[in-house]
Order: sequence, then C-alpha cells, then structure tokens
Amino acid sequence: MSEILAHPQGWKSLQFPPACVTGIGSLPHPDPRQAVEFVSQFAPALPFWPQLPRRDTRESMVPQMLGRLAEILLPRTDVHGFEIPSSELKRFLRHLQSHPARFDPSCAAGFFQFERALKNDLFPDAGAVKGQLTGPLTLSLSLLCGQESFAGRLEWVQELSSYLARLAQWQIERFAGLGKQVVLFIDEPVLPVIAQQPADSPFQHLIPLLRDLVRKVQRLGAIVGLHCCAPDPLPAMLKVEPDIFSFDAYENLESLFNTEAGRAILRSDRLVAFGMVPALTDFAGFQEDSLIKRWHQSSPDANGRRAILSRSLITATCGLGLLGEDAARDSFQLARRIADELARSEA
Repeated sequence: MSEILAHPQGWKSLQFPPACVTGIGSLPHPDPRQAVEFVSQFAPALPFWPQLPRRDTRESMVPQMLGRLAEILLPRTDVHGFEIPSSELKRFLRHLQSHPARFDPSCAAGFFQFERALKNDLFPDAGAVKGQLTGPLTLSLSLLCGQESFAGRLEWVQELSSYLARLAQWQIERFAGLGKQVVLFIDEPVLPVIAQQPADSPFQHLIPLLRDLVRKVQRLGAIVGLHCCAPDPLPAMLKVEPDIFSFDAYENLESLFNTEAGRAILRSDRLVAFGMVPALTDFAGFQEDSLIKRWHQSSPDANGRRAILSRSLITATCGLGLLGEDAARDSFQLARRIADELARSEA
C-alpha cells in the first residue's frame, strides 16, 4: 500500500476542539430556518449547511447537485437512479459544459438559509464552515441514458466532474467571501464498489477523476473531506488522498488501526471523521459504552489515540435526512456524549 502523496497541509490550520461534532449533510427538517437553528445548537464549532430531502425531493443528493437540470431527470423504477431521455442528452451535456454551476433556491433552501445565518453571525464559535457535494462516481452511476450508465462514458463523466469542480468553487467563494475557512465533503458511497472492479472495467477511470477533483478543490483553498459509508472503504479512500477521511466507524472502527490502509491513513497525519453514531430511528438499545471500549481496545497506544483524537471529528455514519426530527436530535446528542467521553478518557 503506497503512502499518501504530499499536498499543501491546509488542514493543519483548522481550529476546532478534539472530537469536534459535525454533520454529514442532510437533516429531516422541512423548514430551513429550523434546520439551521438545529445546526447552530448541535454543531457550533464546525457548522454545515443542511440538505433537506423531506422539504422537497429535489434536495436529495442527485437532483440537488444538478439544480434546474434536475427537471430533465426521470426517476427509474427498475433500478436505482434517474433516466436522461436520449432526446435531452445533448441539452444536458451542453448545460454541464457552459451553464453557471450554482445551487438553486428551489432545491437547496438549507444552503441559502445557512448563508443568511452566517451573515447574521449565528455561528460566532465556528472555526470553519462545512459544505457538501455528491461525488462524480455516485452521481454518474445514478444517471442512465437508455440502458447506458453515465459512468461508462469517460467524456460524460469528465463533463460532470468539471461541473462539480465549478459547483465546489461557487460554494467556496460564497463562504470565503464571508471570512470563513471552508471544509468541503465529497460524498461517495459507491467508492469501494468501483475500486473493486476488474482492471479492464470501463469504470476504472472514475477513481483518477475523483482524485483530480479533490486536488482541484484543494487548490481552491478548501479542506477536502471524502465521505463513504460503505463497508471496508479505507483502501479505496486512500487512493483518493483527501484531507479528511470520513467513514462508518461504527462498523469499521478497528480497520483504521489494524489494516494496512488504515495505518497508512494514520501515518499521513490527516484528519479523520469517525462516523460513530448509526443512522437509527430508535437508540434505546444503543450501547455507547461498548463503542468507547472498542475505541480503547483498537489501539493499545494511548499517546497515539490522543494524537488521533486531536485531529478527529465525530459524526453520524451518514446523513439523517430520512429520519424523524427526534431521531436526528438523539443522534447529535449521542455524538456529543461520545465526543465528551473520548476527550475525557484520553486527557
């Protein structure tokens, strides 16, 4: 397993407490004002703009990224994803190439409400602010034209990735204009599946494109996180070289300490976002003491654990947009308790 290549170490300038709690992206609130107030209460040190799929299906992770282009998409009933009618393909590609990349208020109400809250100084303790993108792998695999996956055509995915880079730049400029350092997470739940494809698979070109997108966003001045909630994601994430590795630690905690890929990530001195809280609707049977015990047993090196904790985030395993509001509140409260206990035990 190769080591991570050297990149500008902008992540070292981030200012947040050890085991800082933040969110992956989506929340279940239909009201953007209430969602942003929720963020200010539960993620004040690293607040994020909330994606609100219960407010409008256009705020889901695929259509939200495409803005007004989403009106072209037809939901598939036979497989996951969306159909681009063949009659609309040229228009779709032309839009990706030349249309300004930005969120539309109709499908990203949480973004604009969050921006207004920043202007009104609702987050005085924020060392940085967090944005999100659906990654080009997941987005392209969710789009089909006829029976052909968008991901199977290199030139199509290149256009999509270029569009996402411009959308990242738009987010970064909006937040940086308000004097905030920007953390931008790219959400790629399909990453391990792509990484496991045979060498001659047409999908193998996707990971280099994702890595190129990460580097473009880094050069724009953002701290880039890569989020993947799939099983065994670390070897594939290592190939992409983000600043922050965000993974399902509830299922995969031990792999960070006990696999070659995990140890390479730790040696890189990058940040780690531990998805400690599963996306449950009811936490009555959740045993946080067992999770804390697993943390301590994963590595016998107390000094090493303290160093990791100093550059860690604590999150849910994935977005909470499809849960109820009470469950989302319970999730963040649990993340806060876990973070406090880890900080206390490693002091």
